[in-house]
Amino acid sequence: MKEDLVETLTSTLFNDDIFSDLLLDMSRLTTFDEEKTFCRRLYELRNIKPIDIGISTYLTLDESCEIENVWKKLHPIDSSGDVGGSGGQNLQ
Repeated sequence: MKEDLVETLTSTLFNDDIFSDLLLDMSRLTTFDEEKTFCRRLYELRNIKPIDIGISTYLTLDESCEIENVWKKLHPIDSSGDVGGSGGQNLQ
């Protein structure tokens, strides 16, 4: 019953465009200061690299990433140039 009441109230509130816009505007006003703080901090941290805050180079996807070296060690490239195709040879 409680869930039905919540569902009914929610659908009633958000079916009315004017009221839902009012709720969204009020929500935006109450979080405006936090949003400004977040945007300012995001701007301040724009040049910080993952390694600067202690993230392992195995977990980054920038130029310092070590995961490609791990892949190369696990899957060495065959220097013969053969990519595994039949090359048009008749295999009978």
